[in-house]
Amino acid sequence: MSGQDLTDQLGHLDDVDLYRRLAAASHATRGDLLRTPISLARGLDANFRMRPHLRVIGEAFATLERGEYDRLLVVTPPQVGKPVYVGSMILMGDGSRKRIDEIEVGEEVITHTGRPRRVSAVHQQGKLPTVRITTHGGRITVAALDHPFLTPEGWVNAGDLVPGQALATVPRPATRPAGELLPEEARLLGLFVGDGAVSSLSGVGQFNCNITTFSPGVRESIDRCCEVLGFVANNSTARTARGRVNISGGARPWLVKHGLAHKTSWTKRVPPAVFTSPPEVIAEFIAGYWDCDGVVSSRGKGRDGEMRKDVAVELYSVSLDLVKDVQHLLLRLGIRSMIRTKKGSYNDAEHISFRLMVIARDDVAKFQKWIRLTNDKRAAALAGHLLPRTDFDVQLAADAIVSVEPHGEQECLCLTVEDDHTFTSDDLVVHNSTSVAEWGPFWWLAKHPQDKIAVASYSDDLALRRGKVIRDLVDEHGHEYGLHVKDGSGAAKDWDLATGGGVRSVGVGAGLTGFSVNLLVVDDPHKDRADAESSRMRQAVHDWYSSTALKRLQPDRNAVVIILTRWHPDDLAGRRLAEEGRLEEGGRWKVVHLPAIADPKFGVDPLGRQPGDPLPHPKIRTRDRAALLAWWHDMKRTSIVRDWHALGQGDPQPSEGALVSAELLRQLRAPGGGRR
Repeated sequence: MSGQDLTDQLGHLDDVDLYRRLAAASHATRGDLLRTPISLARGLDANFRMRPHLRVIGEAFATLERGEYDRLLVVTPPQVGKPVYVGSMILMGDGSRKRIDEIEVGEEVITHTGRPRRVSAVHQQGKLPTVRITTHGGRITVAALDHPFLTPEGWVNAGDLVPGQALATVPRPATRPAGELLPEEARLLGLFVGDGAVSSLSGVGQFNCNITTFSPGVRESIDRCCEVLGFVANNSTARTARGRVNISGGARPWLVKHGLAHKTSWTKRVPPAVFTSPPEVIAEFIAGYWDCDGVVSSRGKGRDGEMRKDVAVELYSVSLDLVKDVQHLLLRLGIRSMIRTKKGSYNDAEHISFRLMVIARDDVAKFQKWIRLTNDKRAAALAGHLLPRTDFDVQLAADAIVSVEPHGEQECLCLTVEDDHTFTSDDLVVHNSTSVAEWGPFWWLAKHPQDKIAVASYSDDLALRRGKVIRDLVDEHGHEYGLHVKDGSGAAKDWDLATGGGVRSVGVGAGLTGFSVNLLVVDDPHKDRADAESSRMRQAVHDWYSSTALKRLQPDRNAVVIILTRWHPDDLAGRRLAEEGRLEEGGRWKVVHLPAIADPKFGVDPLGRQPGDPLPHPKIRTRDRAALLAWWHDMKRTSIVRDWHALGQGDPQPSEGALVSAELLRQLRAPGGGRR
C-alpha cells in the first residue's frame, strides 16, 4: 500500500478513531514479535542477525513456554559476541584510548550517548573474516563482517556497508578526565610536538630540548609556560641556531615522563596525559601544536570578486599516527576534520606527508572559539573568519564511507557494555551483542510478567552479567510490554518487576533461598575442560542442580533450559539425559543438538541439513557454504580429537579405557534397544 493510499484510507477518521486504529496495529505488531525470543530480538534490536539455528532455538523456547514439554537442552559449539579487530582504538571513560585487546572487565568506555559505561565482559573471538572501512574523514577501521555500525538508517553490519553510507561519530563526549595536566603544560607539549627538537644526542641517554620559533607571540607563550612550570627558556647563542629556544631547569625529565624524549618528526605522538584532560586543556595542546605545524589562510576572493569571510584551517605532518591523534582531539571539542595524503618531493626523493583539514565553516567557527593561537600571523588570519555558526551542536556527527574492502582473517575481540551496549571503535559507533540466554528470559517476562526467573552460570560474575543485560533490555524495551523494574529494586543480582516477576542471577553452586522459580536458565554450567574433567566439580554441579535449583521450581508453571557446549559424557547434559532421557524416546528432555558438521549418527538434523553440511555461524553469511566449512574445518584442524568431538560436535567421548560410550548407553536405554 502506498503512502497516499494509506492517507486516503485513514483520512476520514477523527483523532480518537485514528488513535484506536494505530494502537490496535501497534498491539498486533507487539503480539507478533512475542511469537519467539528470536522474533522479539529481531524486532527490537536491529543489529541482531538471524541465522537458521537461532530460529530453531527460538521455536524450541516457544514450544517450552506453551507447555508441550518442560525441559529444554540446547547443545551448540562455542558461540560468542560480535567482534572488532584487536588493533581498534577504543575511547575510554577517562578520555584515554586503548587497543581493544588491552581493555579489562570493569573499565569504562564511551558509548554512543557520549557517556562512560562499564565493560561487563571481554570476548575472545579468534581469527574471523574482516573488512577494512575507510571514511571521508580519513578514518580507517577493521571489523568482522557482522559487527554492527550505527548509520542514519539504524545498525548495519560491517559486511553490508556500502560507500556513501554515513557512520556515526561522537563529538564532545562527556569523559571523566583523570589527568592533572596544567594548561601551560599542555600548550608547551604542543609546541614541543610541533617545532621541538627532542631527538637523541651522541651521549648515552642524552637528547635535545629546544623549540625553534620566529614568532614573537609564540616566544612569549614559551616564556609564560616555562615560568609556570619552573623551567628556564634561553635563546641559543649559536649563529647557526637562529630562533632556537633552549629549555632547561627540569624540562628533560618532564619530557621523559610524557613520552616525547628521543622522538623525531616521524615518531612523535600526542602524549597520553593530553587525552585524559578536560576540553579546555586539550584545546591548549592543539593551540600549541597549531602554532607550529598549522596553517590558517584566507580563501581568497569569492565569485562576487569580494574577499571571502571564511578561512582555511589545516596542518601537515609526516606522521599519520600523530595526525590521527589530533583528529580525535578535535572531535573531542566537537570539531570535524578530515585527513588526506599529500605526495611531493624533497631532495629529489618522494616525500609523503599528511594533511588534516577542518571541514566546514561551522567547524572553523568552533575552532576559532576553542583554540587561542599565539603565532602572530596565524592568529590574525583566524580572526579573519567572520562567518557565524549555522548548525546546532549534535550528539552524533556523520562521517561518510568511501570504501569497504575485504581485509582477510584477523584476530578479533568484542566487548559487552552495560546499559546501551555500544562503544566507539576508531571513533566510529559500534554495538556489542546479546545472546539467546538473555533475550529468552526477557521474552518470557514479556509473556509472563509475574514469573520469577533464575539465571545460573559456572561463575557468579557470568551469571551477573547475564542478569544485568536482561535488566538493560527491560529498561530499554520493557515499557512496550508493561515491564518496569520495581522502585527500590536496585540489587544487580536480584531485581524485581512492578508486576511481581523478577530475575535472580547466581553461580552454579550458590543458593536460591527464598526465591521461587518459574523458569530456570542454566547457561554454561562448566567453565572449561579441567572443570568438567574433575569428578568432584562435576558432582558439585549435579548436586546443586538436583538439591538446590530443582527444589525452587513452582508447581503452577515451571520450566528448565540448559544451554551449553559439551565437555564430558557425564557433564550436566549427559547426566540429565542418562537419568531422564530424551523426549522422543519417552523421556523428559527436548534436545536441540546442533553439531558443527551434520552427522547422521545424531539422528534427524534440527536444521534439515544433509550429512557433512556446516552449521551456520553468526559471523559468516549463511549461504557462504565454503566459508562456513572452512571455519569449522579449521576448528577441527586446530583442536585435539577429544575437543573437536565435544566442543564442535556436541558428542564428548569417554576417556581412554572406558568400556562404553554415552551413545551406546543411549541406544541401550531406547525402547527396544540393545541385545535380547
